[in-house]
Amino acid sequence: MLIVVLVPILALVLTLIAFRSRSGGLSELEARIKTKGEPLTVTDLDAFYASVPDEENGALLLIEAWAREDPLFWDAFRRGAFSLPPRRDTAVDPIVPFLGRDARDFSRTNSLSEAARAAAEDFLATHRERIDLVRAAIRKEHFRFPLQFSNTLDMLMPHLSALMENVRTFRLESLLAIERGDVDGAIGALEGAVQCADVLAREPVLMSQLARMGSYAQILSSLEILLSRRALSDAELKRADALLEKMSTAGALRIALLGERVMNLSIFERMPQSVRNEQGNAQGWHLAMGLITVTGIKAADRRLMLETMEQAVALAGRQDPGMPAEFQNLIDNAMEEASRFPPRFFRRCCCLCGGMLRCGFSLPKRECGRPGRQLPWNATDGRTRNRCLQR
Repeated sequence: MLIVVLVPILALVLTLIAFRSRSGGLSELEARIKTKGEPLTVTDLDAFYASVPDEENGALLLIEAWAREDPLFWDAFRRGAFSLPPRRDTAVDPIVPFLGRDARDFSRTNSLSEAARAAAEDFLATHRERIDLVRAAIRKEHFRFPLQFSNTLDMLMPHLSALMENVRTFRLESLLAIERGDVDGAIGALEGAVQCADVLAREPVLMSQLARMGSYAQILSSLEILLSRRALSDAELKRADALLEKMSTAGALRIALLGERVMNLSIFERMPQSVRNEQGNAQGWHLAMGLITVTGIKAADRRLMLETMEQAVALAGRQDPGMPAEFQNLIDNAMEEASRFPPRFFRRCCCLCGGMLRCGFSLPKRECGRPGRQLPWNATDGRTRNRCLQR
């Protein structure tokens, strides 16, 4: 009977000792990261997302443009409200390409039906004021949306869907220009779409960079339509090549990881607002945090986060072909470590980081219009782009 009692206790003590042994050196690790100028807290992250004077902030102009059609929603976002009122639905004919819920897929070589073309032209005419305001706003050099990093995992980011809708609107303008044979107008609309996506270039949030990558993929699809339907002059080919040059993912993975590291570390320090609102959940959160602190699991988990993310950030600065495989191995190893009993919070971050590499940084860019072939996620080979353009 004594053995039956002592064995579990001994196993528990040995487990705690093991976790304690893995938690040493945290201060030195954090100091090293701080020395690099990288954020570790939500306050650091807010400062890293550099402030912009209101008169130079294109994000405020975008919010003002969107507020023309939904003032209550966007005013609440601008004030930093924790919850937003219901968003007003924008009236869109279901058959409008890219935007309508019933819009049919069409091939790169087929023209629009008369009904779809008429619906698209009516949509653009109805929302012309907002579209022109957006076009003026994205010409600004600096953008900083009113993100509330202190809300951590509860942070609201409605601007992502709004920007992606603007990208689709510019794609619609490009499509109608292609239908008219206006190559300059089609490229100009796609340039606006790229500017919309690049509004997020310096936003240190995982979802922001994924939205930017997704927008690039849509723009590439529209460029395929243009190249399939119209013969471009040398000058027009140069504009299209410059458009591809602008769609660079350099630095996107690194800035996303810097923000993701802060958000995951905040799990231990800040109770999510959604939990704080429920008294029973709040008490449970405090109890859980106290338990993992005493046992050493918190410190061990925090160290695993910091060590893994430090290596991931370093890998993100590389541009060689072997980087994605090394990155995936790093995440897989951390996932295995975090899955051992007792499982750690960092397992969630490993899933997100691995998914980001697969879904966001291996975009399905078709080489020369041939399905199934992909350009590397960090492709910068101008010769490859030129081959695609010439085809």
